[in-house]
Amino acid sequence: MNWSNSLIIPCLKCNKPDIATNACCCPCISTGNIMTFIKEDYWSWYMCVLCCCCIGIACARKKYRHFYNIEGNIYRDIILSSCCYSCVIYQMYQLQQQEDQPIISTMRMY
Repeated sequence: MNWSNSLIIPCLKCNKPDIATNACCCPCISTGNIMTFIKEDYWSWYMCVLCCCCIGIACARKKYRHFYNIEGNIYRDIILSSCCYSCVIYQMYQLQQQEDQPIISTMRMY
């Protein structure tokens, strides 16, 4: 399986400005929220992205690809995350919407 949507076009034609803003300004929160839907711990991913933004997002993308059985490799994930991390987060969000699992756009408190 491949990604069902483009990386850049959904960012340019954004229909969810709150998610796009969170992806750009708060990548830790956005990545944590997205990863909870593939049964990953929110706080682990929050801290991972907080400490090393692009590498953390690349690792999240890798886990996300494996969960949905999407082709790719970690090298491409690192390159894409380094070039436009907010587009990578938004692309994961778009796939989540297609799978009919809602993304919570605010930080969840435990």
